[in-house]
Amino acid sequence: MARSMYAGTSGDFVINTTTGAPVPATAVTVWTDRVGGAQITDLLNAASEAVEYVTSDEFGLVVFYGPDPYSDVLWLDTGTGDRLATVPVEGLTITSDQVTGLGTMAVEDAADYAPLTGATFTGAISGTSASFGQTIVLSGGARFPVVNKTTTYTLTSTDHLVTCDATGGAFTVTLPVAASHAGREYVLIKTDSSGNAVTLDGNGSETINGATDQELAAQWDMIRVVSNGTAWFVI
Repeated sequence: MARSMYAGTSGDFVINTTTGAPVPATAVTVWTDRVGGAQITDLLNAASEAVEYVTSDEFGLVVFYGPDPYSDVLWLDTGTGDRLATVPVEGLTITSDQVTGLGTMAVEDAADYAPLTGATFTGAISGTSASFGQTIVLSGGARFPVVNKTTTYTLTSTDHLVTCDATGGAFTVTLPVAASHAGREYVLIKTDSSGNAVTLDGNGSETINGATDQELAAQWDMIRVVSNGTAWFVI
């Protein structure tokens, strides 16, 4: 197997939190676990040179190749603060307990420097949700799932934007149970010019802005709703 490249993303910089400037030439050791574990010294730097630890480049970026074969989560440590998780850039599924391990990565002088909180993941986070406990900045933007529906449909936890074409006849899209989808957002838009309506219906007796349903009657009518755990609200 070839070595996997780690880090090198918009979440893998060492920065000076006072000035916001990157911190070059910072030594970072690589470990198998968030706490304890074994230090990995069989590494290659960005130039494919054998190294025992990683040094941030002139831009403060951390990038390296892990041991061969190895494609699991690794943890970066500057000697102060919590270790920071990093994954291969070609993609990896990490578990919820590994996500929970995300913390603060500090450089050697804790009084002057602190980490870039958070991380960039190329791949999927397993499970239904992950709580980061910090502000997440999506410097590369965000992508949401988009599906098109032409007949009766019940929304699922993997849906977000639903384009609705009622050319063949009016139909209803039903929301899932609000209690198990607190905080979840859905967006519906009617894309056709027919007089057939698309109805967004609450689950059972659940309401949307106090009503049992909401109607999209004209082309480009749109509705965006979110659950508070007991009902749905238009936002």
